[in-house]
Order: sequence, then C-alpha cells, then structure tokens
Amino acid sequence: MSTTPTTTTPRLSVVMLCLSAGVLAGCGSTQSPDPAPGTGTAESSSTAQSSASLPAAAPAPGTGNESTGGYVGAYDEAFHAELSSYTGQQVSLTGEVGDLIRSRSAYELTSPTSPDLDPLLISAAYAVPDLQIGDTVTVTGTLREGFEPPVVEEAVTGDEEAGFYDQHLGQPYLDEAQVEILDSPAS
Repeated sequence: MSTTPTTTTPRLSVVMLCLSAGVLAGCGSTQSPDPAPGTGTAESSSTAQSSASLPAAAPAPGTGNESTGGYVGAYDEAFHAELSSYTGQQVSLTGEVGDLIRSRSAYELTSPTSPDLDPLLISAAYAVPDLQIGDTVTVTGTLREGFEPPVVEEAVTGDEEAGFYDQHLGQPYLDEAQVEILDSPAS
C-alpha cells in the first residue's frame, strides 16, 4: 500500500513548522533590554520592595558575565589612572558626551573637570536617539581593552564614522553600555 500525497503533506508541514520554531528560537537573544531608569515593569515593580535595600548604582544580580565590584563615579583623572584595574568589570561613569556617530550607538565620554583627559569610547547596547554632544550622562557597561572597529559597509559609515572609530583603535572602551541622560544643554 502506498501513501497518498494527502497523508505526507500534513506530516511535512508539521516537520517544517517544528524546524522553523527551532531555528527561530536560536536566533533570538536571551537578554532583554533593561528598562530605562525610573520606569517600571510589572516584573520589576513586584521585586522593587525586595531590592530597595540595594544601592541605586549597583548592577542587577545575574545580568551578565562581568565581575562585580567595579567603579561607580565620575570619569576623571583618578579613574583614568586606574583604568586597567577595571578591565572586564562593570563600571558606571558620569561625564559629558564629547563626540558621537550619526546612529547614536557609539560616542565619546569626556571629563568636564579635566578637558585634557583622553575621551573614553562608549559602545552602546542600544542607540540613544536623544543623545547630543554636551549632554551630561551616566553610562554603565563593561570595560574592555583593545577596541576593534565594527565591520560595516563603507557606504553606510562614510569617512566620518571611519575616522571616529580609527582614533580609538586598540584603546580601552566601555562595551554594551546603557546610558542615562542627566542633563542636556539642548533642553
């Protein structure tokens, strides 16, 4: 007895559906973006009471592979002098946006108190459309060594962005950073 096309077609559809679901499950990220500071979710509001004793600048427990015990404070000469001791750790820095690329996904953090201090490259986890040069910000991310620019199509980046990244080659940078705009001269 042979199988008819009507019995193999449903089986094939089920197999294809299962394969598609498996492939799609592997494409997504297991991390969801952190909500902006000051905004809550149903999940975060239920845990707000239990985490009220934690300091505001402390990273949420279990949010990454970073070491704990990083720096929290101003981007200044004192931090810059100890920069290498924080490599691989999550740090929170306050400073000013010195320069940025058009997409707002990478920018420089400068020190308002030490204008001669080398800027620190910030590679943001997500683009921040409202970010402007001169904004006072707090950024939280993992300090990495040896910046390598992203590989993108030349037509997209243009010479301006290539020059922006080239000046940071091999330098320390803050990776997967979250930003909070504290003050903006434009507003």
